[in-house]
Amino acid sequence: GLEPPAAPAASVFCAPGAVRVHVEAALPHDESHSFAHYGQVRFQPMGPADETSSGELMPIGDWVVCPMVEISASRGQEPRALSLTFGEEDGLELGQTYVFSVRVGDRFRRSPWSVGSAARLLDVPASMAPRGGEGNE
Repeated sequence: GLEPPAAPAASVFCAPGAVRVHVEAALPHDESHSFAHYGQVRFQPMGPADETSSGELMPIGDWVVCPMVEISASRGQEPRALSLTFGEEDGLELGQTYVFSVRVGDRFRRSPWSVGSAARLLDVPASMAPRGGEGNE
């Protein structure tokens, strides 16, 4: 069977008019992945595990599975990574924290889901937030 990809890295960034998250996972270079032509991402909302300020997170909703997409690669090259971008149009909500997981497949089989990413807050990164008085109101 297909081995699952490595745990994905998720990073939040600002695009024109939107906050987006980029999810990337390296594909092991072995026989099982040489036929993996499709990738799929799922995400799960996370929230505080308890009322204390321990900072621990736990799932607060079900996994949301995104559609399978074709993995692109350079001509004659095997794909080395699954690299996709998501936003509110995919069901993500601003101000919510998420964990991401990925899997790969071909027309006949799919790998197990990867280990989840580190939790990421879908919000304007602090380094890009407008300073007081800079708003375009």
